[in-house]
Amino acid sequence: MKKPRSDGKLRTLPESRQVAIVEYSSNHSLEQTVKWLLDDGLQTSSSAMSVFLEARRELELQSKVLTSISSAAEQCREVEQAFAKNPAPAVETLIKLHRVLTFQLTRHAAADPELLTMADKFTKTVLGAFATQNNAGVDGQKLALEERRVSVLEEKAAPADETEKALGDVELTEEEKAQRIREIYGRV
Repeated sequence: MKKPRSDGKLRTLPESRQVAIVEYSSNHSLEQTVKWLLDDGLQTSSSAMSVFLEARRELELQSKVLTSISSAAEQCREVEQAFAKNPAPAVETLIKLHRVLTFQLTRHAAADPELLTMADKFTKTVLGAFATQNNAGVDGQKLALEERRVSVLEEKAAPADETEKALGDVELTEEEKAQRIREIYGRV
């Protein structure tokens, strides 16, 4: 036969009574809470009270986390809708969004240290992405500048190529070659 839980009597009380016990215990010691219940006609032990309060606090924490997750899910849907309207938001917008999410994760980290680790990883990932995006922008600018430089060099090299072609043309006389070179350089 299974042994009954030590906090079984407390867990069967109406929800409003359980809430009142938790509230009373938040400002009083365990012994004071047990005595308060005894004065009210409910006999229980300190260990049963401790198990009950721990279970209630765990339940309350789970409820808060679920509420937070639900709220975060709603915020994610709103963000996704906003990104659908503007798929390429400004970096400033992403940074603001990142701050809010990191703050929320950090705020809940007191209840769960794993969330603090997740917030840290999230921050590193986002900052890495921004750095990559920034570097891509700089690399793109460097590439555009290099392409412009090549274009200018090609423009400058074109007359030299035409001059070389004119000088190598065996069908032209020396005077025709000189005339052709003057035309190439705009000195007609």
